[in-house]
Amino acid sequence: MSNAGVQEAEHRIPVGEGALFVRIEGQGPWTVLLDAGWGRWSPIWRSVQARLRDRFATVAFDRMGLGRSDPGAMPRSAFQVVDELQEGLRVLGLEGPFLLVGEGFGAVHARVHAFRDPAVKGMVLVDPVTEVWARSKGFSTYRFLFERNLKRWTRRAGFRMARITAWLTRWPVPGLSVDAAKEMRLGLEPDNFFAMRAELGALEESLQQLAMVGAPSVPTTVLSPARRIFSGMISHDDSDPVGTVQRKLGLQAPEGRHVVVDGPDRCLPVDHPEAVAEAVVELAGRLTIPVQGATAD
Repeated sequence: MSNAGVQEAEHRIPVGEGALFVRIEGQGPWTVLLDAGWGRWSPIWRSVQARLRDRFATVAFDRMGLGRSDPGAMPRSAFQVVDELQEGLRVLGLEGPFLLVGEGFGAVHARVHAFRDPAVKGMVLVDPVTEVWARSKGFSTYRFLFERNLKRWTRRAGFRMARITAWLTRWPVPGLSVDAAKEMRLGLEPDNFFAMRAELGALEESLQQLAMVGAPSVPTTVLSPARRIFSGMISHDDSDPVGTVQRKLGLQAPEGRHVVVDGPDRCLPVDHPEAVAEAVVELAGRLTIPVQGATAD
């Protein structure tokens, strides 16, 4: 299917035993796939999609179990997530060429997807989860606290969920429209928390899958925030060990680049959508769009 006629649409497409929600916006020769970080889904990409829609077809999706997607198969490893996305792309008839944008956990999935799909020609990894951070003591502490709170929240699920949703709905989200913020907050259900726990539980398996994949195999730009306000109990000092590892990840890739985004960050696609969009435009400008049916001389 050609991307030239894609403008704006929302779909729940059959994947496995459920449905995967995708929001498509824009048109152009490249299709940009947008995968959010842990505990986030498609609304965080609204401002990025708005900036890219005149030049790219953009596809933001809710991983299975999150947002408006149905629960997915277990375990929730990177291979499983990529299998589901690729199945969804086949249903939509989208064949690429693709640029992948993965934020946080989404960057893990993007790296696997790029390795497995020759239609992927480049990646932008936004404050990506790396193997070093995911195996750190800080991450272990963060996971423990989430598990403990999840047990409290679900002990009386109906009351607790109503209380959590009411609190979150009053919490403003910089960079998101009111409607997009409410879409994330009012759509929050116990299944979302279980899917988040399943992704944490499958992270070690996902890291093993990354070890099989190795360094990024396509031109890649890595974005890191200059100052981290919140990033899962990790160090925030000037040396920023997470940023150092992210820099190495970018430079390992062919034509790899590492860009530090000025200003504090909670979520770069929300706080600095212009930086994410600029990275996509810059990367696409360095790549040659494959010509279908072309043969080598």
